[in-house]
Amino acid sequence: IGENNALLKTNDGGETWTSLTTNHSSVFYDLSCVNENLIFISTNNGIIKSEDGGESWSELIPSPFYDNIKFINNNTGFVSRSSTWMNYEFENDLAKTIDGGQTWQEIKATSPFGFSNENIGFFYFNGLYKTINGGNQFDIVSSLSYPRLSNILVLNENTIWGIFQWHTLDYADPIRGILKTNANGEYTTYMFPQKHG
Repeated sequence: IGENNALLKTNDGGETWTSLTTNHSSVFYDLSCVNENLIFISTNNGIIKSEDGGESWSELIPSPFYDNIKFINNNTGFVSRSSTWMNYEFENDLAKTIDGGQTWQEIKATSPFGFSNENIGFFYFNGLYKTINGGNQFDIVSSLSYPRLSNILVLNENTIWGIFQWHTLDYADPIRGILKTNANGEYTTYMFPQKHG
C-alpha cells in the first residue's frame, strides 16, 4: 500500500511489480494477506476483501475500527484503532471476527498487536500483554515500557519483533530490538547498539 491508495503486487519475489485497482476511494490504513489470493485492507469506511489476489474486491460490513488489521486465516481476524496511550489507559480498542468479517466483537486490548495463530497473541501498552485464548483474556508478561513499540510481528510464542517509534532513536542507547523468552519463560530484550554520526 502506498500513497493515494496505490496497491502493488509481485509474483516473482519483488523483481517486478504490477499495480492493482480496487475502485475504492476510501483511505487505506493497513493490509493483511492470508495467502496469495485472500487479502483484507482496512479503510476509513470499513474493510474490503479480495479472494482472487486483488483482481476484484468486495466490501464487508463496517468494522468497529479501521487501523491495523491482521487475519490469521479465512475466518479469524483482528482490527484495531489507535490506542489512547497518552492517557495511560485503553478500552476496547481491538475487535475480533471469527466469520471472515461478517460480525465483530470488541475486546479489551489495543494496538500495536500481533498474533501467531488463532490463540496466541500479544499487544503493547506500557508493557507487553499476552493471550493464549484468542483474546478472551490478556495478561501482562513484561513490564518493559520504554521505548514505545509502534508495531509488533509475532513469529511464534517465544519470538516477537518490535518496531519502535522513530524518536526512541534519540533517547535509547543501546536500542532495544527484539523480545524473546528465556528458559524461565520470562520476556527479555536483546539490545542492538545505536549508531552515531
